[in-house]
Amino acid sequence: FSECSSLKKIPIPNSVKKIENGSFKGCSSLEEISIPSSIKAIENDTFSNCAKLKQVSIPVSVSKIEDKAFFGCSSLNKLKIPDSVTSIGNSTFSKCSSLYKISLQSVNSIGDFAFSDCIALKKIKFTKNLKFIGKSAFSGCESLKYLFIPFSVVDIGNNAFNQCSSLELISLPISTYSKKLNINKKTQITYTNDSSDSYYQFGDILFRGDNVTMDRKLAIKYYKMAIDGGSEQAMLKYGNVLFTG
Repeated sequence: FSECSSLKKIPIPNSVKKIENGSFKGCSSLEEISIPSSIKAIENDTFSNCAKLKQVSIPVSVSKIEDKAFFGCSSLNKLKIPDSVTSIGNSTFSKCSSLYKISLQSVNSIGDFAFSDCIALKKIKFTKNLKFIGKSAFSGCESLKYLFIPFSVVDIGNNAFNQCSSLELISLPISTYSKKLNINKKTQITYTNDSSDSYYQFGDILFRGDNVTMDRKLAIKYYKMAIDGGSEQAMLKYGNVLFTG
């Protein structure tokens, strides 16, 4: 069905076991689709450049969403990723310019450029299942304000958060301190480890949380970041008060 520009909707029966690469690529009028439970993976380029695609139903049978599967789906504004999905490929949601919210509950790997240029993306939730974030994975996500990257992440590719011009606060695993992430210079950065110690970066200097005094405004921002950015156990100490979320 590739490049069928008049196709708006199509039922896919459960008898279909696999949807091949690029099957609906460039179906510029396709508005909605329900993927049957017989499908195990969404292959490369399956729905790329389906500019009017707004609704997609992904069953729990799907374990991975491969490269460019939804690339350039500029009308897709939200998407529920089932807990069965553990892998997001390269450029999978790149240039989904209307996508504003997504939750990746069981995903452990996010590919290169996976969400690059998702200019409306304001909120994304990660969990402790996440281990790898590819290069430029969130580059150009200019609406993101807060991000909490769990300490389970062992590797973040270069420029992962490049050109995130609205990013105010980001929390990263301490193991990624030396990475070349090219984060906006105005973004406040904290680092955490699995013992719940917090580290704060001011310029090129890294401080341990116990030795840092924050003003009230900054403390509130950190707490908001932990909640909005997806922290499962948000904690912030300000003076003698411990905030939890």
